[in-house]
Amino acid sequence: MLRLNAETREAARVELGDLVRVRMEAHERAPVVAIPADLQRELRSEGVLEGFQLLVMGKQRHIIDWIEQAARPETRVKRIRLAVEIAHRKAESQQRRAR
Repeated sequence: MLRLNAETREAARVELGDLVRVRMEAHERAPVVAIPADLQRELRSEGVLEGFQLLVMGKQRHIIDWIEQAARPETRVKRIRLAVEIAHRKAESQQRRAR
C-alpha cells in the first residue's frame, strides 16, 4: 500500500482506492543533503554532526527546510537549537544500540 496525499493524487490523476503502477529506482550512491553552514557549525560544536547525518534523509530535509523557512533570525536560531537536540537524541540512541 502506498499513501498519496491529495495534491499527489490530483497530479497523478488517481482517486482513493485506485490501483497504480509504481517504479522504484535505487541510487548507487546515497544522495547527500546539503546542511546549511550555521546548522553545521552548531552540530559540530556540540559534537553531533554524525548524529544528524544518521537521521534518515527525509527527516534531515524536513528539518533543514523547516529551519530555512524561518522568517525571523530568532526563529532560525531556536529551530537550529531544536535540530541539535534531535541530533543529540539520535546520537545517544545509536550509542545505546552499539552497547
